[in-house]
Amino acid sequence: MTLYLKQFYESPMGLLSIVVSEEGLVELDFYDPKEEAPDPYGALEQVHPYHEKVKEWLDHYFAGDPITISFPLAPQGTAFQERVWQLLREIPYGETKTYGQLAQDLSCGSAQAVGQAVGRNPLTILVPCHRVMGKDGQLMGYASGLDRKRWLLHHEGITWKEK
Repeated sequence: MTLYLKQFYESPMGLLSIVVSEEGLVELDFYDPKEEAPDPYGALEQVHPYHEKVKEWLDHYFAGDPITISFPLAPQGTAFQERVWQLLREIPYGETKTYGQLAQDLSCGSAQAVGQAVGRNPLTILVPCHRVMGKDGQLMGYASGLDRKRWLLHHEGITWKEK
């Protein structure tokens, strides 16, 4: 049975939940204690060395000085989702791609299928789904809300078109 451990990080955009296992970072997501959604991992609030590495990465990111990821990633998804998430990691800081471009890169005929996988990304910010735009660079959905997506894009110096 896998043991999951959780810690929190106060970001400029709100509280982030960091869930790790021995395999690596499992989830990085915005956390609202008022929502009180059940924890699918049953994570215990204990410190693991990966938490400190994730927090260090976040400190650098929010300071505008992104660093290389120095900890393993262990998101849980389908093979297709994991392919999409890997492709998201290849979008450089300060740049974007469209859902259509990602679908083409994956030799997938459906930008919608790519969009669904992007929307299920469990590693927000770190696996930069906020860098994915609609056709012609239009701002499209973000699981954590469009205001957060705008903030992240602005933070990285990215311009966009409003829908």
